[in-house]
Amino acid sequence: MHCYSVDFILKNSQNRELTLPFPLLSKPGHYEDIIHIFQDLWLSWLDKQPGYMIKCKGLFLIILSRFFEMLMNKTGSYAGDTRITKVIRHIALHYPDHIKASDMAEMTGLNPTYFGSLFQKVMGVSFNRYVIQTRVKNAENMLMSGEYKVGDVAEACGFTDESHFYKQFKLIRGFPPSHSLPKKFLGAAE
Repeated sequence: MHCYSVDFILKNSQNRELTLPFPLLSKPGHYEDIIHIFQDLWLSWLDKQPGYMIKCKGLFLIILSRFFEMLMNKTGSYAGDTRITKVIRHIALHYPDHIKASDMAEMTGLNPTYFGSLFQKVMGVSFNRYVIQTRVKNAENMLMSGEYKVGDVAEACGFTDESHFYKQFKLIRGFPPSHSLPKKFLGAAE
């Protein structure tokens, strides 16, 4: 058994301490990536090579990021399954393209039905829903830049028509895409 600990205080923007229920990693096989990062952190701390403090802080931030992913997903972590990690990376790079679950199942060497249920179990949402959420997140970033119009963003993010984009954006974000545009883009006079 391996035990790792890091003493730190997490504060919000008002400099108040935050308490988060970090999960206990009781199944090491599912979290090997975090264990390896902790080992790298520990070895860097002990070795004390030039720049070790920056490296240790960076490794610690990666560990925190992985814990936050687990807290947000509440289903564990996709990084424990390399097949899902591969699919998530593919979606991040190719979200504007027509991405099918059957193609991802083939890419990972899984039966399409099993792939769909595995993805749902690990990510907490269906494959298609995840793709749409990724497209909407990217669309919102594009809109917030103020450089693009809603119709252009819909097309650039892989939506086949603007009305479908509008509906999905509002469903996921809770407001229409136009609310993500900077005020200057909306023609608001203040």
